Amino acid sequence: MNVQSSAYVSTASEWLPTPPSHWQVKPFRHCFRPSDERNGPTPIGEMLSVSGYRGVVVKNYEFEEQKRSAEELETYRVVRPGQLAVNTMWLNYTGLGVSEHLGYVSPAYRAYWVQPGLHGRYVHHLLRSSVYVAGYTSLLQGIRPNSLQVPTDSFHSIPILVPPLEEQQIIAGYLDRETGRIDALVERLERLIALLTEKRQAVISHAVIKGLNPDAPMKDSGIDWLGEVPAHWDVKPLRYAIWYQEGPGILADDFYEEGVPLIRVSGVRGRWASLDGCNYLDPEKVERRWKHFKVTLGDLLISASASMGVVTEVGPDVVGAVPYTGIIRMRPILGETTRDFIRSFFVSNQFMTQVDLLKAGATIQHFGPSHLSQMQMAVPPIEEQERITSFVDAAINEYMETEAKAQSVLDAVKERRSAMISAAVTGQIPLADMTEEDPA
Repeated sequence: MNVQSSAYVSTASEWLPTPPSHWQVKPFRHCFRPSDERNGPTPIGEMLSVSGYRGVVVKNYEFEEQKRSAEELETYRVVRPGQLAVNTMWLNYTGLGVSEHLGYVSPAYRAYWVQPGLHGRYVHHLLRSSVYVAGYTSLLQGIRPNSLQVPTDSFHSIPILVPPLEEQQIIAGYLDRETGRIDALVERLERLIALLTEKRQAVISHAVIKGLNPDAPMKDSGIDWLGEVPAHWDVKPLRYAIWYQEGPGILADDFYEEGVPLIRVSGVRGRWASLDGCNYLDPEKVERRWKHFKVTLGDLLISASASMGVVTEVGPDVVGAVPYTGIIRMRPILGETTRDFIRSFFVSNQFMTQVDLLKAGATIQHFGPSHLSQMQMAVPPIEEQERITSFVDAAINEYMETEAKAQSVLDAVKERRSAMISAAVTGQIPLADMTEEDPA
C-alpha cells in the first residue's frame, strides 16, 4: 500500500485543492475516451437520466405517452455499465456520473470510457464532488441562463486527480459505505417530512369538509367526491362564495424598467406576496387598460399552475401592483366566506381533488376561472369558519415547526455528505481513517 504523504503538489487550478504529492494530476482527455455508440433500429437497454443526487438512474415516465418511439431513439447515445455519462448543460447541477446500467441517453449527452488505471467508483465520486461542480460552474459559457454549458475543450482540459489505484479503491469503498449510511438516513428523514406534510394536509382537509364537532348531524352533499358534510352547512358553487379574477395577458413589449409592478409567479410562493422577479408597466397604460386588476390590501393570490399548496396575501408593499396572467386574485364574498377560510380551502383536498378531476383526460397543466366556475364548496356559517381557521392555523404551525426541524437536520446531513466526498477525493482524509469503519 502506498502511504499518504504530508507533502502536496500544485494542480495549477484556482478551484481544485492541492492533492498529496504522490498523486498524479492529468487532463480529462488523458483519463477518458469518448464513446459515440448509438442505438440504431433497436434501443439498447433502458432510457437513462442523470440525477443530481443519485447519479445515472433509469428514467421513470409518469405517462406512457411520454416515451419515445423506437424510430426517435435511433440516434440516442448508448451508455454501458462503467461508462461516464455527461450532460454538459447541467454540470453545475451535478449532471454526470458513472453508470451501473445499460441504456441510452439523449444525443445531447456525452459518454466516455474510463481509461485503465482509474477506478470507476472513485471517478464517480470525484467528478460529482462539490469541488468539481464549483469548477464546472466557473467554466460555463453561453448567452441565456438556461442554455449555459461547459465548452468541450474546457471540459476535456479539466484536471483529474489520480491517486494510486489501490488508494482509489480505498477511497471509493469508504465513500460507497459512508454515503450508503447517510442516504439511508436521508431517505428516513424525507419519509418523515412527507408523512408530516400528509398529516398536516389531512388535518386541514377534515376541518374544512367535516368541521370540528364529531357529533354534528351530517347530510349527503350530493357530490360523490365530497361525501357527507355537517347538516347545517351549505354546498354551493365556488363562484357564489368567493370572488376571483385572473391577471391579464400582457406582452413583453409592455415591460418597462420602472412603473407599476407586474407580479410574477416567483412573487406568490410565500405567505406574503412579493415583487421578486417582477416587471414594470407604463402607469398611464395601466390606468387605461388594467386598472381593475390592481391588487388591494388583503387580496389573496394563487398560482394557476399545477404546483399548488400556497396561498399568498397582499401586504402594503405590493398594493397597487398588477398580477400577471396565471395568477388568480381572490376575495371573500361578504357574508359567505372569510379570508382565512378561503386560505384553508385552497390548500385542502376539497380544492385539489376538484382540480385533479377537471384535469382528468385533459392536457391542462394549470387551472383558471373557467375551472373555478365548475367547482363546488362546502360553506360553514361565518362564526364556524373563524373557529375552524383558528384550529387549522394552530395545527399547521405545530406541524410546520416539526417539518422545519426535520428539514434542518436533512440539510445538515446532505451538507456533511457533500463535504465528506470532497475531502476524501482530494486527499484531505487520511487513508487510515477510511479503512476503519466509524460506528457513528
